[in-house]
Amino acid sequence: MQIEMFDILTFHLLIRANEPIIDPSSGIHLFDRLGNIVFAAGTRQLGKRLPDLSAGEEVIVRMELQFNVQPGEYTFSLGAAEPSPEQNPNVGFIHDRHELLGPIVVIAETEKLLPFYGIAKLPMNAEFGNVIK
Repeated sequence: MQIEMFDILTFHLLIRANEPIIDPSSGIHLFDRLGNIVFAAGTRQLGKRLPDLSAGEEVIVRMELQFNVQPGEYTFSLGAAEPSPEQNPNVGFIHDRHELLGPIVVIAETEKLLPFYGIAKLPMNAEFGNVIK
């Protein structure tokens, strides 16, 4: 799998409930070649609530991820979860996770100036005033 910097890669996940699941979610983790998490998010962070599922029911989740990252190799993990009974919204119960998938190779034209340096492109703006003499 090879993709240009800033292109979008689409993932399709088939989520199947083996038991009743209330408020399921799915997501992705993106790792650099050293195993550092570059990005992780899912349906919950996007405010997309998946339907509750009864045993045997399925839903397909489509996620699009724009690769605003430096050229290189990345691995990824895909997972499905539901909220933990705790009150912390950042804690969940993982039902299934597929780890170290890939690699995804992000490429860029080496003859052109890179649009940023470092691991990821962050929102940035610059302005300047008149020349002072």
